[in-house]
Amino acid sequence: MLTSMPMTSPMTSIPIALARPCPTVSSVPSVPSVPCPVSVPMTIPSFEPLRLPISVAAPLRAPAPPAPAAPAAPAPGPLVRSPVGTAALKNFATVPVSWAPVECSDPRMLRRPEASPHTVHGPWPDAWNLIPRRDAAMRASQPGKSAPEKVLIWRCRHPHGLFSMFSLALGHADTCERQGLGLIVDWSSSELLYRGSPGESNVWSAFFQQPADLQMTCEAVRQAIRSGRYLETTKHHAVYGRYRGVIQDYGGIPLEQAAHGRALCRRNIALQPRFQEKLEKTMASILTPGKRLAVHIRRSDKVVEAAANFELSDEKLLQRIVAQCSAWQMDGVFLCSDDASLKKRLTRALDAAGLHVSTYDATLPSEASQAAHFDKSLDSYKKAEDVVMEAFLMAKGCHGLLSTYSNVSAAVVYLSSDGFPYTTFWDPVEANDQDTEPRPATLGQQ
Repeated sequence: MLTSMPMTSPMTSIPIALARPCPTVSSVPSVPSVPCPVSVPMTIPSFEPLRLPISVAAPLRAPAPPAPAAPAAPAPGPLVRSPVGTAALKNFATVPVSWAPVECSDPRMLRRPEASPHTVHGPWPDAWNLIPRRDAAMRASQPGKSAPEKVLIWRCRHPHGLFSMFSLALGHADTCERQGLGLIVDWSSSELLYRGSPGESNVWSAFFQQPADLQMTCEAVRQAIRSGRYLETTKHHAVYGRYRGVIQDYGGIPLEQAAHGRALCRRNIALQPRFQEKLEKTMASILTPGKRLAVHIRRSDKVVEAAANFELSDEKLLQRIVAQCSAWQMDGVFLCSDDASLKKRLTRALDAAGLHVSTYDATLPSEASQAAHFDKSLDSYKKAEDVVMEAFLMAKGCHGLLSTYSNVSAAVVYLSSDGFPYTTFWDPVEANDQDTEPRPATLGQQ
């Protein structure tokens, strides 16, 4: 007999189904000894604003022949924690939930549904291979109208920069939309270079709402998890943009790719209210009035992927920024770089050239060749917040982008509005006749 352990605040207990042989029940002598699930509570932190359940079930043996009807089971007794179950849960990270588990007094009713091509129970390293391919006619008849019925949980194990991981999240979001899945992003692995905010172990959830929460109702997500209609993967092959604008040899970002990425972000990216409020206050305090050009210069360890980033002298950088401001009629610059010394030198030079210069006080390594995300001496959450803050200040608080090759600058393009012009230091200087006024109403979601 099973009962749920009481939930304690602010933690939530989730029953996880694990297989172990049923004890002998005298009242049900005809039921054969087959594995049945035992509820093991798992305590994990709370999660705002999306709260999703995940239950993991170990496989059952083949069902036994039908047995005669058995008498009703006795009332539930106290739950005994299984040491085997506890060990099995050590390496399994979950997404927190807020709904109470369903109680059942009959252990025979706790069996999971039969496995099918549409259900995956528990971790599955090749989850993408199990996604059913939708019929083309079905996609054509329901273009973007039906909400997803299944969920993919992507557990990132990619220990690189935050916006490198962001490009993977966009890639998974793009694939999920084409396959009719809602996406849940889990950036809580200890293998990552960042950590979440206090009380939130998932780095993604410290800044962004879950994409599935923007496309499905909470009840639909809960039902998908309860019924086992979810997949899990740790793969990181789905990179949005194919490294255009990121790696030198792949070239810049085509207009069509930028348009698709912007639409993808509008459907899948929304800031957490708390971080959005902090962003708005920061924007009001550091960005000067007028039209601002966002400038992003990536250096540190980028030399292997983009040697051209290091071939630009201070003088060439200054000349191009001034020329771009003139061509796009900008009267101010918001300057971002992972090279602290270069950032200071250019700020002084631009100010002397008569441009208003704004910067964000990001935490940067003292060594110019050291990337911030690889610097273990920097706070693991602060460096995540700094790069997300700078990216959104560029995308939402400025009127155009001039950049080197970088995952950050590519993300700024996708997070910006449709009329936001972008160029690189190697493109010709051209005027822009589009309306580039920012849209404050879309600040929290792109």
